[in-house]
Amino acid sequence: MKHVKMFIEAAMKLYVDSVEGFFMDACNLSQDMMYCAKILLGGLAAVIIYLLVAVTMPVWYLPYKYFSMKK
Repeated sequence: MKHVKMFIEAAMKLYVDSVEGFFMDACNLSQDMMYCAKILLGGLAAVIIYLLVAVTMPVWYLPYKYFSMKK
């Protein structure tokens, strides 16, 4: 009976360790995914700002250039 109890305890310990390891890996993976998502969102924001400036530049720069010329 003692051997059966030790076997069950060892099996349950292996099970708990594997489940705990799985969830720790999932937690680390989700943290890594959040880090990558922040970097991607930062890059996307930079591209959108660049495109916004490039598209709107004629609207605000050309009048400035015209009115700031010395005649």
